[in-house]
Amino acid sequence: MTAVYAFASPANKIGFIAADNLDASTGGKTDKITMCSGRFAIAVFGKSIPSRALQAIAAFEEYDNVISPTNLNDVLTQTWELTKLLCDRHYSEKQAQKERGEVLDFDWMQFEHSSATLVILDCRTYTIYEVEQKRLFPPDKIDQLAEVRPKETDILHLSSLADIAARRSCETASFDDVEQVLSFVAKRIRKDQSVVPIIGDPGTIVIVCDGKITEHTTFNGPKDYIETCLEQMG
Repeated sequence: MTAVYAFASPANKIGFIAADNLDASTGGKTDKITMCSGRFAIAVFGKSIPSRALQAIAAFEEYDNVISPTNLNDVLTQTWELTKLLCDRHYSEKQAQKERGEVLDFDWMQFEHSSATLVILDCRTYTIYEVEQKRLFPPDKIDQLAEVRPKETDILHLSSLADIAARRSCETASFDDVEQVLSFVAKRIRKDQSVVPIIGDPGTIVIVCDGKITEHTTFNGPKDYIETCLEQMG
């Protein structure tokens, strides 16, 4: 589960997407937003498998012998292709567990109805998009042409745990500069954390203001990242 906050105002040339930092599978912290093509900042809520696909896409963008996506359609096409590869492996392993009697019928039904939603900030057009992948399993249920829905501008959009904490999916808001956004996000996530304790601390945030992109990771630096990895390894 993830708390996602997104805002974009084309008229004022400012937008941001932010998330908490709690990795539910390990209890540690993690970055939950991936920047692709130097333009699209993407958060995932629901099943996190597409996050791994996005991270793989981003990791290979700097290599000359790899053709990287340049527009949103290309990013999504690659994301769903890689997500399907990951889901194929995951599904086979889960199916084997079911055949051994290690998975209850109810758990299997929930597994087969796993979904994932992408929240996307286009840092060039100051637009927020949402793309819902309604079924990840079995992998042939993945919709390569899942609808891309633009969200209303000049509105703070709240997704997943942020939606639950606020008891609404959006609210009016306005922002003028990077510092105001950083202050708002830190305070808002702390506030929502007091309502929904499984929300992590303030994590990754990407802000675009007058064409300049500012990215903040949840980690304090390489040492913090390595120490977190070691903790998660036990």
